[in-house]
Amino acid sequence: MNKPQPRPVGRPPKLTETTVKKIEEGAALGCTDTEIALKAGISRTTFYEWIKNDPALADRLDELREKPFLKARQTIVDSLDNPKDAQWYMERKKKGEFALRTELTGAEGEQLGTVVLPIKEIRMGDNEDTLEAST
Repeated sequence: MNKPQPRPVGRPPKLTETTVKKIEEGAALGCTDTEIALKAGISRTTFYEWIKNDPALADRLDELREKPFLKARQTIVDSLDNPKDAQWYMERKKKGEFALRTELTGAEGEQLGTVVLPIKEIRMGDNEDTLEAST
């Protein structure tokens, strides 16, 4: 006689192929962790637990999060036949030669040194509320 199979106890697991696919789709769109969890129908806590326990999944999501940047780069490169797009690209990639603005920081964003100009004399002007400086 066939024995009836026992029914599984507790909730069915949410980590299914469908859920992983939704998580991967969210990462490939550049979604935040909150958005990925929402798309997959799970809590952020569950999402964090899964990627903590599955380094391969975490690595895969890190790779997929770069896809929007690759697509954006490809779109920019594809549009370089347009002179305005080419100029925009050069202004950002070759700032020293093509930038339209002056940097107010040193190399690599470092702070510029302070310049102190000497003042020889400070005197009150004709109007008692103003100071005049001469160098």
